[in-house]
Amino acid sequence: TPVLLNDFRAGAREAGRPLGEVITKVFVAVDEDLETLRPQLQRFVTGYAIVPAYNDLLSRQGFAAEAKELAEAWAQGRRRDALAAVTDDLLRTLIVFGSRTACEAQLRAHLDNGVDSLIIAPVTAATDPDERRRRVRNTVEQVARALAR
Repeated sequence: TPVLLNDFRAGAREAGRPLGEVITKVFVAVDEDLETLRPQLQRFVTGYAIVPAYNDLLSRQGFAAEAKELAEAWAQGRRRDALAAVTDDLLRTLIVFGSRTACEAQLRAHLDNGVDSLIIAPVTAATDPDERRRRVRNTVEQVARALAR
């Protein structure tokens, strides 16, 4: 977030415009771990990162090597290699997941870094529809409680 906000602020200054409200969408999975989420999140991030604009965004966020490897692997039809280029470090940077306390800390970091409002997009690795609903509800309730303080 800080890198992107710096670019955003610089663009507003160059254009002579006020910064305005900063709103960001954050993918959140409370009480889910990386081992469980990894396959789904790798596919999710790859779907974005094969688009040149999003690939460039990953590079600007400090993941130039991963972005390049992912794009090259995808272009060459090496889908598994493209997925593997989505590292755990990249996932930890882009997606908020873990315990309620860990998620709260990461969400507060967004707010502390200049984001005014968060759009929470719950994610889960659950495949059963009832379990998916339970986990999404849990994420929404836990985030609401954490940020209400």
